[in-house]
Amino acid sequence: MRLDHEGLVLVDAHGFSIRNHPAGTRTSTMGVSMAQAYFDDYGAYHRDPRNRLCHEVGIPLIVWSLFALLERVRLGPVDLAVIAAILVLAFYVRLSPSLSLAALIAFAFLYAAGAHTPWPLALA
Repeated sequence: MRLDHEGLVLVDAHGFSIRNHPAGTRTSTMGVSMAQAYFDDYGAYHRDPRNRLCHEVGIPLIVWSLFALLERVRLGPVDLAVIAAILVLAFYVRLSPSLSLAALIAFAFLYAAGAHTPWPLALA
């Protein structure tokens, strides 16, 4: 998937543009959901088992270390880790509510783990 020359329309690998549907749901001109278009493109690049294993281990480690560091920056009653999680979850809700629920569960675990992680370890 790529942005067109104006940066306004997403175009999938087959050249179909993805636009805002009048009903407010994001669909392509071929009726493919925005989430499905993202996952089709993502899947094309991530079929290798070694790459998948790297992502399954590496992405949670990155999120854990980011939460461990961002939790230390407080903005009143919340910290930057909560704000970052809310922003990412808002993006996932637009893609897929079930994906956002899975991310929420994972983020809750990683946030709790990050709260007990010394910052030097989070940098390592």
